[in-house]
Amino acid sequence: MYALRKFEFIRGEFMKKLLLSSVAALSVMAVVGPVHAADKLKLDLSGFFNGSAAYVDQKLDSGTRDYAFGSDSEIWFDGAMTLDNGLVVGFHAEGKLEEDVGGASRFSSPESGNDFIQESFIFFEGAFGRIEFGKQDGIGHQMTTTGPTIFTGNRINDAQLDASGLMTINTDNTVNNGLDEFERKIIYLTPVIAGFQAGISFTPDADGFQGSSFDPRTNTTTGSSVQEEIIEVGASFHRVFEGTDMGDVSVGVSGTYVTANETSTTLGFPDDLESWNVGGQIGVSGFTVGGSYKDSNMGSTFVDYNAWEVSGTYELGPWGFMLGYGEDKTDFVLIPGLAFETMAVEGGVDFMLGAGVSLGGGVQYVDVDTSFAPADDDATVVFIETMVSF
Repeated sequence: MYALRKFEFIRGEFMKKLLLSSVAALSVMAVVGPVHAADKLKLDLSGFFNGSAAYVDQKLDSGTRDYAFGSDSEIWFDGAMTLDNGLVVGFHAEGKLEEDVGGASRFSSPESGNDFIQESFIFFEGAFGRIEFGKQDGIGHQMTTTGPTIFTGNRINDAQLDASGLMTINTDNTVNNGLDEFERKIIYLTPVIAGFQAGISFTPDADGFQGSSFDPRTNTTTGSSVQEEIIEVGASFHRVFEGTDMGDVSVGVSGTYVTANETSTTLGFPDDLESWNVGGQIGVSGFTVGGSYKDSNMGSTFVDYNAWEVSGTYELGPWGFMLGYGEDKTDFVLIPGLAFETMAVEGGVDFMLGAGVSLGGGVQYVDVDTSFAPADDDATVVFIETMVSF
């Protein structure tokens, strides 16, 4: 217990020093030389629409329809300018127009409680690295490397469009399946040196971090779980080696760690969040292969969650092909033998119709084994997916 209290004290003192150092760095930059820009920062508009239609053959269909529609669309606002002293100042915001994941109930189920503006932050970038402040993804997400895919929504890892409602595999090291981006945080990223980069982020308040029961995608376990003072650290290496005997070879690897304080006083099994992941990719001659692994206690003394996935893609002109496989397992450690396992495999093809416009399709098979109600389930999903970016 003494060691735990000592660790928490050291962690708190470290974050204070990080915040003070960040503020001091910005203060120094503000007084070094003239910083006037000729014009104010101007914003560019971009975004996307990702839509899908699927046929679902499911063992436990509960009388639901055998087809599903799903879509996700956002608009982005971006702007940056370079001041006279070389400091780059920028702004980014993301507006969620709509999101319907097309889940197992086969009816519209847009995310509840999400503000229109999901991300909104400023950044300062220079020789010192990059500092971000505002509502933004933490380092656990920003520095995660996973296996490649040609699909944005229908994917077996961190599925954004889930026609069967059975996809729980998630190696992305976020809190509440990415909902941590709604909370204000400070982020520091080092300069990229020979492909290497490190980062750290701190989120003091986590009012929006409410997990749904036993859902590995949320990285939290119970609806009463409240994780605060979230610290995320990570390191990555991304580099293209040009002119090798095999041509240009791209390599990317990363690892992240996320921890947080559990502040809930309600009954249940809440605990401080501990979660880590590793991942990598290598690409050559149009082929890219990769994978990732994640281990998390999901903020609970009752749960041990791990997931892994591997995948490969091949690009040939406007065509893209992929094959992927993943598994996860949730062990409820206080009751030996009580577990929840998911296996998924996916294959598909995609075609670029034009700049920013793609159309593709694929097949997924998902199998769920569980030692408690509901019974084991499986589903075969045949889907088409389109992405329009602007």
